[in-house]
Amino acid sequence: AAAAERAAAERTAYERAAAERAMAEQAAAEKVAAELQAERERRAAAARAAAAQQQPAPPPLRALEGREIAPARVEAGAPTTDLQLVLSPVRSFARLVEVERRIQSLPTVRSLYVRDFRGGIATLTVALRSPMTTEEFASGLRVIDEPQLRLVSGTRNVLEFRIEGEASIA
Repeated sequence: AAAAERAAAERTAYERAAAERAMAEQAAAEKVAAELQAERERRAAAARAAAAQQQPAPPPLRALEGREIAPARVEAGAPTTDLQLVLSPVRSFARLVEVERRIQSLPTVRSLYVRDFRGGIATLTVALRSPMTTEEFASGLRVIDEPQLRLVSGTRNVLEFRIEGEASIA
């Protein structure tokens, strides 16, 4: 009987030690995972900081009442097939659909869809049939006689246009 009790006590002690080892290994694994995640986040933050230093902030946009408006700055970029257009002011959803149809009718446009529309600002995603620069696409929009779109700014794949003659949405 004493040998059976001793064997049971040894088995209990062995199981307790195994459980403690497993918990210690789990804690060590979680610590390593947390350190790896922290390192990934640190590298991502460093990459974002480096990218922010490389690209100067664009100058603020100002409305110039009654004066000549300087031509928009468009960053030179490689030809692309995916663009984003930001249009404002768009007075109604019906007006947005009308503008969308006109842009969609251009031979260079493969597809177009509205990503966002609120506060009179519409963001459209445009897929082109063949690669072209944002400057080329912007000049291609000049064939649309109504509405008149004035280029406000542009980056590698984002063009911002003001719809001339539209009342601003308050």
